[in-house]
Amino acid sequence: MDESSESEERRKKIRELANMAKKAVEKDGSSHSNVTLFIQDIIQKNKDIIQGIGTEELKEFEEKLYDAEIKSNGAILNTSEELEKEYVKDYKMERNDEVCSVGKERC
Repeated sequence: MDESSESEERRKKIRELANMAKKAVEKDGSSHSNVTLFIQDIIQKNKDIIQGIGTEELKEFEEKLYDAEIKSNGAILNTSEELEKEYVKDYKMERNDEVCSVGKERC
């Protein structure tokens, strides 16, 4: 096989693979179907969890979460203050300035 026919064969294979990949992500394609089923599974599991928790249990959990946050010495935000100035500013007000955002040299 000469070099030009090898190149043409490679291009043909690449086109075939590209076509297979496009079909996989199209509606009802294998990848599209798998992702759809995965998302539906996550939604169902979350519904089951929420339905399994009684109102009193959920309220008790929220209270414990709130108490823990209030008693903490501060918070570390997984955000950059330069990117979300208003959010960080408002959160600092709520936390009495006990907030350190990512990338901040001093807190």
